[in-house]
Amino acid sequence: MIQPPRDIEPTIPVSREHSLHFLHIVVHNKTGILNRITSLMRRKRFNLHEVSVSADDNDLTHIVVAIDSAESDVSQAIAQLRKIHDVVSVNDATEKKESFFNVFYVCADDPAEYDAFPTKPVDYFKRNGRYVAMFRVPLDHTASFADFVRSNGYHFRRRIVTIL
Repeated sequence: MIQPPRDIEPTIPVSREHSLHFLHIVVHNKTGILNRITSLMRRKRFNLHEVSVSADDNDLTHIVVAIDSAESDVSQAIAQLRKIHDVVSVNDATEKKESFFNVFYVCADDPAEYDAFPTKPVDYFKRNGRYVAMFRVPLDHTASFADFVRSNGYHFRRRIVTIL
């Protein structure tokens, strides 16, 4: 039987209370920085629920990660992330979660189909003979919106974004 590497063996009791936290990490836009961040998260056994990466005009990259962890573990993760070379800042943005939302891109054959959706699209465009609509969905409505889209057989992509 193959044993997992020592750095990913459980060190935290499974019964510990967890909740979703959002970290906003600003880094210099350098090769390998995302790999260093995700490797640290793997070693510390954080479950990454979502990762969003975008660059700004100042050659900085903003990374938003949603992790499932206890408050004390988040503080430890922030301290460890701040030690990584090319990390400019790390902040727990959980209290600002109302500035986070998911953007869903949903494909349909006819734009009239979007009238039946629980949220109206922000915009839509035609691509490869189909229509792609962009929906802005608050985090607390993400699961119900995704269930609606799936249950009606639509193809979609989603991405977590924030207004900073």
